[in-house]
Formats: sequence, structure tokens, C-alpha cells
Amino acid sequence: MLDPIAAETVRYIFDMYLIVQSLSDVARLCSTHGFTGQRGKPFTAYSVSKILRNPVYCGYRVFNGRLRPVKTPVIIPPEDFDEVQQLLCARNALVGRKCRKTTIRINEIGE
Repeated sequence: MLDPIAAETVRYIFDMYLIVQSLSDVARLCSTHGFTGQRGKPFTAYSVSKILRNPVYCGYRVFNGRLRPVKTPVIIPPEDFDEVQQLLCARNALVGRKCRKTTIRINEIGE
């Protein structure tokens, strides 16, 4: 069963990241709007990053290093997920970090 508040929070995090492109700014915006994590704690840049990199929100999960479709409600369109992954990689490149191995683009698997 999809928790409507959690789904709204995830949508908000993705939407805000596409606008402000900063993990810490998104975490601050979540606090400003009263969004909290599953345990009632405020979001951090790290927790926002974990959400943005999780393909389950667009209907996939990683199994044995490959993306597999899952039967869960799609909260984020795959196109938005892909765009966020590209932005995350670009931000990492700006500060000299490599893209995480867990960064997955849905369009790369031909879906």
C-alpha cells in the first residue's frame, strides 16, 4: 500500500532537486515544509541523496547489478529519475568525484 504522505515527500524531493540542484538546499526545504523521514527525523543531504538514487520510486530495483521492474506504484517518471541522475553525476564531476557505481539511468536499459 502506498503511503500518500511518503509519496508526496518523494515527489517533492525530486521536484525540488530538479529546480535547486543542491542536496543540502533540498534537505532545508523539506524541513521548512515540515517533511520528515520515516522515523520522524529531519532530512539531511545524505538522506536526500539516498532517495534520489533509489530506482524503486520509478518502478525498478537493482538485482545482481541489473535493473529489474518491480510491482510497486511508480511515484517518479523514469525521465525525471534519469534527469536527476545526470544532474547528480554532473555535480560530482564539478567537485572532482566520480559518479557512483549505483547511479543508474533507466533509459540505458532500453525501457
